Amino acid sequence: MTPSDTIVDTNYRYVPVDPMSSGHGEHVEFHYEPSSSVTRQTKVDIGLSTDIPESGGTVSWSVGAEQIEEKGRAVSAPWKVDGSHHEWIWANYKFAKHKICHRFRDGSHKCWYEWHPHHFQGQLDDSNPNGCHKGEPRVCNPIGNVTLNEPPFTPGPSCGPQCSNWTVKIYQQNDINHPWTRYSIVKQENTGGGNLTLPFAGDIAVDSTSVYGKITGVEYSWISSSDCGSGKQRIVWGYKDDPGASKRVYGRCVDLSQLGN
Repeated sequence: MTPSDTIVDTNYRYVPVDPMSSGHGEHVEFHYEPSSSVTRQTKVDIGLSTDIPESGGTVSWSVGAEQIEEKGRAVSAPWKVDGSHHEWIWANYKFAKHKICHRFRDGSHKCWYEWHPHHFQGQLDDSNPNGCHKGEPRVCNPIGNVTLNEPPFTPGPSCGPQCSNWTVKIYQQNDINHPWTRYSIVKQENTGGGNLTLPFAGDIAVDSTSVYGKITGVEYSWISSSDCGSGKQRIVWGYKDDPGASKRVYGRCVDLSQLGN
């Protein structure tokens, strides 16, 4: 028999969706765009309960399989930064608590709960306002800004003097109207510094996954900065791969000597 599935509760939680990584002299825009049912792109681990006791009582919680956002995004929510910035971006999601019941062929019957990411509420922020105590979200300080721990810089094999194949140079011609853009499909787990928990599901720690795709992406453009002047270069780079294929791209201002002789 087909299990029954009923939403019995809802709650909200900020989810890490991508880091903003930019260097001096760079303007970066993160785009979180409206979607259809076939292009939803953010996934979050579900909260999975033990079987609900027939006599009532409490359940315990564990991390279940990754679940894609249930509803297409209805809003466009860009986030923009200028200059050196290396922090996580958070999206506020509504979560739905599903009560699922199934009757087996032997006549036995059981029910359990699952918390699923339902839809993007519309708010992006680089400071997570959620607190850290189950049932009392503001007893302790908000999570706030979470620094992105970038991997070591990997310029890659040389393509000539001051040229590396795992970097892309951002020139003055890449102004706000002609940015370098990354929207191709590549999955990457979002750690958010380990700060994604579901206090309404036993305070379990879960992960999320996003992609650079049709509705999620980043744009880099050149802006004036005395901190990235003579002998320096604005770049976008990928860790151990070129920016057209790496799972995540990073921005920085580097000395030209770092791009090879």
